[in-house]
Amino acid sequence: MSGASILLVEDDLNVFHSIQRKLKAHHYETFYAPDAVASIAQARLHRPSIILLDLGLPAGDGFVVMERLKQIPIYRIFR
Repeated sequence: MSGASILLVEDDLNVFHSIQRKLKAHHYETFYAPDAVASIAQARLHRPSIILLDLGLPAGDGFVVMERLKQIPIYRIFR
């Protein structure tokens, strides 16, 4: 296992499953969030190494998510 975990924030399940299959084939652990609200909760819960973020999301777009992630101490590197 690579040791890296990836949070996939994607509201289109077909796109999510396609990306997830490719990442799992390379032994990445993946987590899923379908919208902006769930993405913040999943980021706090799992503390992924990488977040792949769809910018067009229900319940707030990807830019809103990025601004909220900046408020979480482990993600302050993005400021």
